[in-house]
Amino acid sequence: QVAGAAALLYGSGLTDPLVVKAILLDSTTLGRATPASAMNTQSTWLPDWGWGELNLDGAYQERTNFQADSVGAQDVRFYRATVNTGDRATLVWNRRVVGAPNQTAPPQALTLSNLDLYEYASSAQTQQASSTSPIDNVEQVRGTGSGTVIYKVKNASSTVDGLSGEPFALAARNGLTPLAAPKPTVALSVDKAAVHQGDAVTVTETVRNLSADMSGASATASLTLPAGVTVTSGGSTTWSPGGGTLATGATVSHQWTINGSADGSYHLVASAQDAAYGETFNSPQTTATLNVDSSPPRPAIACSHSSATDSKLAVSWSASDASPVTSYDVDASADGAGYTPWLSATAQTAATYSGQPGHSYAFRLRARDELANVSEYASCGALTVGFALVPPAPPTLSPPAKVLPAPAHLKLASVRRHKGRLSIDGRLAQGATGWVTCTYSARGQRALHTRARVRRGRYHLTLRLRRKQVHRGLLRIHYSGDHSFAPQRISKRLK
Repeated sequence: QVAGAAALLYGSGLTDPLVVKAILLDSTTLGRATPASAMNTQSTWLPDWGWGELNLDGAYQERTNFQADSVGAQDVRFYRATVNTGDRATLVWNRRVVGAPNQTAPPQALTLSNLDLYEYASSAQTQQASSTSPIDNVEQVRGTGSGTVIYKVKNASSTVDGLSGEPFALAARNGLTPLAAPKPTVALSVDKAAVHQGDAVTVTETVRNLSADMSGASATASLTLPAGVTVTSGGSTTWSPGGGTLATGATVSHQWTINGSADGSYHLVASAQDAAYGETFNSPQTTATLNVDSSPPRPAIACSHSSATDSKLAVSWSASDASPVTSYDVDASADGAGYTPWLSATAQTAATYSGQPGHSYAFRLRARDELANVSEYASCGALTVGFALVPPAPPTLSPPAKVLPAPAHLKLASVRRHKGRLSIDGRLAQGATGWVTCTYSARGQRALHTRARVRRGRYHLTLRLRRKQVHRGLLRIHYSGDHSFAPQRISKRLK
């Protein structure tokens, strides 16, 4: 009979052995209370009947009324169904084994998970039936009335041996609808992540029921504040979202105003919980960070150059602070004079300053964080930039000074006429060389010319006169000059 019923279900398209097993067990018909009683009068386990006999027609009719699922340790699954008095729901699962498929080694039986089955009235959430055997792998409950019920499958084990969730099948007289549990989630935020001591900060905790199927009852939420952070408004840090009822898909928020009394990084923690059908659901904890900072940054600056004559001065700086450092002011001073701005409100942490030889330079720094806390100045230097050694330039040879020619001191010593000739003698500076040229001209007559070489500072010229040139005329004498003596002219009128 069992084999026939199983073949019937497999033939209808069911392939999961757990599902087939659940349907067969759920569709059995109760036996006789006594051998003389009618069928379906059995109310307890009887050695000759067990719980009754298989109902092949019932198994076929209920072949679609099942859910195959899995449930983790200490977790639950919910299903909704319609029942009449006496309708059953049957939960089955297997004790799993592992071992060599060719059976060359003995199989190893895994620990049997402890699943329990509960039935609740849907609206009142009152428990109507339960099956909680700690040693069996079949649980079954029977309806005590008509209406809509909620079935709860709970894994009471602390672990699931070999898997993350225990596979099971649940079969019922009517169709089963899986429901999402009303497990709450929490979000936590602050309107300012960094503040000064005493600044007001708004904290918002938002609780949400992600389930579209079930509402959560007895809902509570809490905000945990560390020492040094105080609530100034918003009431108690433990509150009831939705007045204690977290409706399906509901999102509920609460706000507080807080402040920090001392510098530090503070972690705020939020959590929530609700309940449904005998279970309590806790949200994962969520945190938000608040930095309280009323202290200025601690700056550091360093400056150097590669050699005493290097005019490129390397300057680097930094600052440490509980809050992000946003900018720096770097000033420079030359030769001990007052500081003047070099880099203002810069985000840089290094730069090169160009100095001048023969001068010294110092630098100072202050830092500013995102809360506008400004540090005192830190300084470095002074650095002196020396003159680089310049090799002597090779001497520049000037061209020899040009010697000006000396005066020739050209003079006429004597002029004589004799037998149609004109003899001229003269002197020059001792050492003069070159030529002396003579021109004699008379009115109305052609000029006469002659020349003579200068010898030992003297010259002698002779002109042959024409017959008519005995009259008075003009005698011009010209010295040509040489490398030592300048040219010179003289003239004399003869009578």
